[in-house]
Amino acid sequence: MESNPCSALIAYVGRNEGLLWQAILKLQGIDAVFKPLLDNIHEYLMINSPNILLMSINANSNNVLISGGVCRWCQSKLRNTKVFLVNPHKPEISDLERRWATRRGAIDVLPQLTTQNATQSIREVLTAVGKSPKEEVIPILMNLIEKYNPTPSISSEDSIHEKTAEENTSGEPQSQEITNPNPNGNKDDEYIIYRGIKVPRFSIASNRTAKLIYRGLPIKQSENN
Repeated sequence: MESNPCSALIAYVGRNEGLLWQAILKLQGIDAVFKPLLDNIHEYLMINSPNILLMSINANSNNVLISGGVCRWCQSKLRNTKVFLVNPHKPEISDLERRWATRRGAIDVLPQLTTQNATQSIREVLTAVGKSPKEEVIPILMNLIEKYNPTPSISSEDSIHEKTAEENTSGEPQSQEITNPNPNGNKDDEYIIYRGIKVPRFSIASNRTAKLIYRGLPIKQSENN
């Protein structure tokens, strides 16, 4: 038994992605706690001081995005906590998202878990705390991910629209406000006003993926969760 066991907090991540990460870390010998919501994450972190924090890049409290602020706070107050932001709706992370996160103190942004990227994400998280993956449990993890976290299919046209939306975004992520400038219906209905910029209606992929509903995982949470 390890004299200094490693611990992790998975916070503000949806049930499907959160339980998968909890299972991954537990099978790698890390005491992982999954908290979909927290009243005060700063207080929790001060009391528990986890070695790893996995947190949604879109985490919010009272409709205010807090992921960037938590990254900075950990860098100042809990330098031994390795922070990874998670985007559970995208199987690939853009350079824009990665730059935004690392400038605020996160080690990296992890994509939605898929059988194609999970090994790399797991290895990156474990390496941050000086651990190596237990190769014997990787097939079990791949089966869980394949069964409970299928990757949504994204057409090439959708990918182009997603890139357009990202390029129109600067600074810290904000809550999206979308309006229809022409509700009566004509060719302008193909467009919306997004942060004051006219873009194709289906550029905002996050609204679509946010509605995906997954089944619960048969992974029993620890009594401390």
